[in-house]
Amino acid sequence: MADNQEQHYDFRADRYLDIACETLPVVKRVLSKHGHTSLSAYLQTLTQIHGASYQKRDDLIDIVRHYVSPLLGDSLAQRAAHDLRNYPIALTANHHGVEFFSQTFQARLIFSLTAIAGFTAATSVPIFAFGNVPLNNVSYPRGLLLYRVKPSNLADLPIRLPIFPGRLKRVMVSTAPAFDRAMISKAEASLGKIIGDGKISPTLAKPLRKLLREDYGADSVLSLPTYSQQSVVLNNRIWKRLFSKVGTVPDLIFLEIEKIVKELLKADLSNPNSLAWCLMFEPPLREKILENLDTVRGCWDRAKLARRFSGYSMDEDQRKLLKNCGTVFFWGIDSDGRRIPLSFETSGAGNEVLRGVDDQGNTWEFPHTPQAIIDGLQENRLLPSLFVCFLVLSFARGLSSIGGYFQGDYLNLIKQGLVGALQNTAGYGDVAALVTRVVTDCYLDGMQTIMAEVEGGYLVPAGPVEIIAGGGIADVDIEKMLSLSLREAHLADMLETVSDGVPAKLLDPDWKEKLAKESWQFLAGKVVVK
Repeated sequence: MADNQEQHYDFRADRYLDIACETLPVVKRVLSKHGHTSLSAYLQTLTQIHGASYQKRDDLIDIVRHYVSPLLGDSLAQRAAHDLRNYPIALTANHHGVEFFSQTFQARLIFSLTAIAGFTAATSVPIFAFGNVPLNNVSYPRGLLLYRVKPSNLADLPIRLPIFPGRLKRVMVSTAPAFDRAMISKAEASLGKIIGDGKISPTLAKPLRKLLREDYGADSVLSLPTYSQQSVVLNNRIWKRLFSKVGTVPDLIFLEIEKIVKELLKADLSNPNSLAWCLMFEPPLREKILENLDTVRGCWDRAKLARRFSGYSMDEDQRKLLKNCGTVFFWGIDSDGRRIPLSFETSGAGNEVLRGVDDQGNTWEFPHTPQAIIDGLQENRLLPSLFVCFLVLSFARGLSSIGGYFQGDYLNLIKQGLVGALQNTAGYGDVAALVTRVVTDCYLDGMQTIMAEVEGGYLVPAGPVEIIAGGGIADVDIEKMLSLSLREAHLADMLETVSDGVPAKLLDPDWKEKLAKESWQFLAGKVVVK
C-alpha cells in the first residue's frame, strides 16, 4: 500500500476518475487545486466562506426556526437559528426524503465534520433538500437503498427496499402523503424476501428491522401528516444512531428547501424592492433573464417548452425528448401531486400567465401576478423552481450553498446570466455588484470517507444502514476521515460517480465487481471500513 501513488494506473478508479474529470469540470477544478489536500484542510476553507447579501437574512432565520420547532423541538430550533446567523452556509445538493443514497448521505457526513472537528462552533448541520423530485428518483426517496450486497449481486447494487407503493412512485416528495403502518409492514415482508433470496448480507437484517419498527414505526413519526415532515424527523433520528461512540455530535436538520422559499416569497413578492419581485415583474430585466438562462441546467428551455405545449399529439418517443425542458420560475402541481413544466406567456387578452401542459395533455394556465403566485404557493398549486430557490436564498440573501459536481457548474452559469442581466438593465448596477460576490462553487458531493465491506474482499459505498450495522462511527473513525486526501475520497465514490461521469462505452465488463475488488486492495487501508 505504501507505493500506491506510483501504481495509480493499476487501479480502475483512477482511470475512471480521470475520465470523469473531463466530463465533470467541477471535479477537475477541485482536484487540480486540492487533490492532495487533506479533507481536514479543505473543510476549513469552506467554513471561512460567507456570501454577500443584497437582502437581510433575518426572515430566513426566523422561518427556519419556525419550521424546525414543531418537528424537532424548540431547543434545536433556537440552536439552528443561531448557527445559521453565524454560519450562513448549508448543504443544498440533496433531494428531500429519508436519505439512503450513499453519495449525498456521505456529503452530509463530511459536512458535519466541520462542527465535529471544531472548525466551527455550530451544534447543527443544516441540509436544504429539494422536494420537487418524484419518489422513484435516483436517490430513491420512495424507500431504502442497501449497498452491502452478496458478492453475486454486486452488479445490481444498490438494492431497493420500497416503503411507498408503486402507484405513488411518480408523485413528488413535496406532495407525497405520509407513509403508514401498513406500508411499513409490507416493507418488512419485502425485507424478508430480499434476505431469503440472498440479495443482501444478513448482517443488515437486524439494523433494518430496528429502523423500520422503532423509527419508521414510531408514533411521533406516523402521526405527521406528510412525508416531507416525516423525513425531517426520521433523518434526524437515523443520524443519531450513527454516532453512538462519539461524544459530541451536531444535530442533523434536513429541511425541504421549497417550503422555506415559499414562506420567503410571501414577503418578497409583496416587496417591489426584493430581487425576486424585480426579476419576475420588471419586464426589461425579466426578458434579459429569460434569454440569458435559456437552456442553462436547472432553469428552462423555452423552445422545448413551446414544443411540449403545442405538440402533445406527438408520439411517446418524441415527447420523451422534451422531458428535460425545465420550467420558468415555478412548477405547476397537478391533482395527482406531479409537477407540470411552465413557460411565461402573454395571453390573448394581454395578461401575463404561466402556462403548461400536464402528462395527460391537459392545458394548465396560471396568472403571473404577485398575489396569484403567493396564493398558488400556499394552496400547493405552484412549487418554486430550482432557479427561484437559489435566487431567493443565495443571490438575494447571500446563503453559501455547498453542492455537488453538477451544482458547482450550473450555479456559476446561473450567476453569470443573472449578473449579466442586472448589469445590462438600468438601475441594477449596485445589485449586480453584490450578486457577483455570492459564493456559488462550494463543493462536497462526489466524495466518500466510509465504505462497506462485502464478503470475499470487496469494498462498496456505505449508506446509513451499512454504517449502523458496522457498529457506528467512533472517534478514531473521525480522525481517519479527516486525514483522507480529496483524491482518495473521490476514488472511494467512483461506484456512484461513474454513472454521471463515465460514458457506458468506456466501462469494462463487470466494472462494478472489478472496481469493488480493487477498492479493497487500494483503499481498505485509507478509508474507514464498516
